[in-house]
Amino acid sequence: MTKEGIENSIVSVASMTAGAIGSRIIADKLPIKNNKLKRGLLIAGSIIAAASLDRKTTGRKVGQDMAVSMATTQTGYLLKEMFEEKLQEDSLFKTGLGNPVYIDYSSFEQPVFEQTAEFIS
Repeated sequence: MTKEGIENSIVSVASMTAGAIGSRIIADKLPIKNNKLKRGLLIAGSIIAAASLDRKTTGRKVGQDMAVSMATTQTGYLLKEMFEEKLQEDSLFKTGLGNPVYIDYSSFEQPVFEQTAEFIS
């Protein structure tokens, strides 16, 4: 573990985070109604962008990491849309694709602040 290795890892994590955020923003703003087509175009564009960049400079590393992250993020969303209905409720894949375990809060007691508000009024 070197200082340069740590710095490179931090730059990659920041770049990939920015790429994931950017991909969600772009997907939201693109005026294409068909989500699968929209995600497919973003994935293809991101792969082409990543393949066209080398890692010779920090800027190119950042760009490549962002493009890879964009493709990865949109691929996850596309897989979720394609297979969500076919996955079993207790499947690890369902959680892995972004559908965490649902907790039904309706059976719990009222929160304390609501009880207090009712008591005061």
